[in-house]
Amino acid sequence: MGVAFGDINHDGKLDVGAASTAGIKVWTGNGMGAWAAALTGLPAFNSASIEFGDLNNDGSLDLVAGSWVGNGIQAWRGNGAGVWSAFPHPTASSNYYGLALGDINNDGQLDLAGGNSGGGVQVWTDTGRAEELCTWVSAPWPTSTGDWFGVDVGDVNNDGNLDIAAAGKQGVWIWGGDGGRSWTPMASPMTSGDVYGLDVGDINHDGWPDVLAGTVTHGLQLWAGNGGTAWTALPSPDTRSRFAHVDLGDFNNDGDLDILASDRDAGVKVWAGDGGRSWTPCTTGLPTTGKYYGAAWGHVDHDGALDLVVGHNNAGGVQVYTAAESAPPSGWSSFTPIGWQVTQQPTCTVQVSDAGSGLKVGTARYAFSTDGGTSWSAWRVASCTGTDGTTTTQTITAARVSFNQDSLTTTRWPSSNGMPPMTSWRNCAMA
Repeated sequence: MGVAFGDINHDGKLDVGAASTAGIKVWTGNGMGAWAAALTGLPAFNSASIEFGDLNNDGSLDLVAGSWVGNGIQAWRGNGAGVWSAFPHPTASSNYYGLALGDINNDGQLDLAGGNSGGGVQVWTDTGRAEELCTWVSAPWPTSTGDWFGVDVGDVNNDGNLDIAAAGKQGVWIWGGDGGRSWTPMASPMTSGDVYGLDVGDINHDGWPDVLAGTVTHGLQLWAGNGGTAWTALPSPDTRSRFAHVDLGDFNNDGDLDILASDRDAGVKVWAGDGGRSWTPCTTGLPTTGKYYGAAWGHVDHDGALDLVVGHNNAGGVQVYTAAESAPPSGWSSFTPIGWQVTQQPTCTVQVSDAGSGLKVGTARYAFSTDGGTSWSAWRVASCTGTDGTTTTQTITAARVSFNQDSLTTTRWPSSNGMPPMTSWRNCAMA
């Protein structure tokens, strides 16, 4: 099951697409965890992969999907309001487990690369010029043989032309592009092994794209690139599990790329990176069992931290998880303890606002310190006035805060700095 994020209806909120045996599915999101189906015009196309992109340059996202049962790659035009109509299809036969969109021939139109089951890595350029058009022309292929499951495009050698990385039963291979006219094999990070997913990004901050691969036989594999002539292995957080899709993104905003990986046997995994030297697990709240395939980062709730969508192979369907914010909202004022002089466990109130993503009032929590912020209590449940999504000032109430000392000793209420770290995830149910 492939998954993808994109804003299909121009409301500034990310929407979700999924490829599955039950067909192409799309839901619009409101940024607060509610989802509405946007399926008008989409057929019951048994599919394995999906990508959003503006194929006809009309300002609205369209989509392409690769078949699981021999029906090729199909494309649909989006009207910006959740209604879809068929575009010409690149191909109507064979299976395509991995797709990637990018302007391969530098003409301003999105082109398409597809990983074929038994037929190599195939490329189509889009020559449509009017907003109503999307015309596909078969272009030179990097290879016409092999089983390929994951495909990505990126400028590996920084020459201004998109290159192609592909993962499959042959390992991980890279081909250098020259604007769509031909493809030149580059050094390959891995020339054998069963690899399902890959992503390209600068993990170690040296200015060259690196590669992350999700394998069935060797867990996660990572390599630092130098422009396509050689690859150097980077430390892996897991060399034993069987992974499918992988994605790189900076979920904690520290400037380092982090890893999202769907485990074919044991749920969903996230690791925080430090520039390629080591990886720290951040999986609290994520599923630890079940077969997961699709995985993608995206900013669902606009709280400043990346969220994620994953596809479950069975009844779990499509699941979205939002990252717990690493600090409270910044608009704090009027901290008021009540009853401190009587019990040393006052009920405390504070005024708070969040002009960005808004408050999710049902998840209000607080922590407190009795030593000036050197150490903090565990997170505890608080109450908050208002409704989910509000950006106006509300009141948070923490009942009977157990300072257990008088108000003249060192105490501290949470501010936007110095908070205990939070690396947990909340499930955001799909419709």
